[in-house]
Amino acid sequence: MKPNNALDLINLHTLPPKGVDWVKHTGKGVTKSWHVVNPPKFDADMTKIFSDNLVEICDYKLQLILKRQKVLKSELKKRVKFLLTTNLTEGERVILTGLSAAWYAEYFTLEKWSHYWTNIWLQVSEEKKKKYTTVLNKKIQFEEKVRKAKDFLLEDLYPGQLRGAGSRLTGTCPFHNPEGEREKSPSFFIFNDNHFHCFSCGEKGDSIDFVMKTLKLDFNEAIERILNGHT
Repeated sequence: MKPNNALDLINLHTLPPKGVDWVKHTGKGVTKSWHVVNPPKFDADMTKIFSDNLVEICDYKLQLILKRQKVLKSELKKRVKFLLTTNLTEGERVILTGLSAAWYAEYFTLEKWSHYWTNIWLQVSEEKKKKYTTVLNKKIQFEEKVRKAKDFLLEDLYPGQLRGAGSRLTGTCPFHNPEGEREKSPSFFIFNDNHFHCFSCGEKGDSIDFVMKTLKLDFNEAIERILNGHT
């Protein structure tokens, strides 16, 4: 809306949104009024008591601030143009200029709130980054353990005797032939890519699978058993 007179200029100013941090309401009824307030002092430790979605809260708060600042800047631009291009008495100019400055003061309070929520955002993001890095490092360490366990030679885990069969090793199957009774034709093979296959019972897998099945262990237990040499 383009202001055409002093009343239009006054009506141009919009009230802040309801429930925002930077506005405090006082009084009741006809005496009810509002004024802007500064943010509290930033305390890095306070972020520890907030919920996990604090980053999203900060984003929302900052969006509200930016949206309000955009409105205030637009209103100021129109007021300045009106004051520069409209014939006003000296008294009117002084009053309207004072009002314009007072209304725009909200913008600078919003700058303080913007710094406040940005600091919280940075603090929480850093904490989340540290937590994520810790989780990531643990994941990398675990994946390295899995790789080492899978690379552990099956022939060193096999409880019996193996013999060469070309590029493969063969022996009696420890799964369907756990007592090691002699098979007429050994059906258990270890291939040069370090995986096994029994062509009789169908069991197959890598070093971890072998220890899990022969010792009745879960995945993590089998990895620890292999790496700690307790097979």
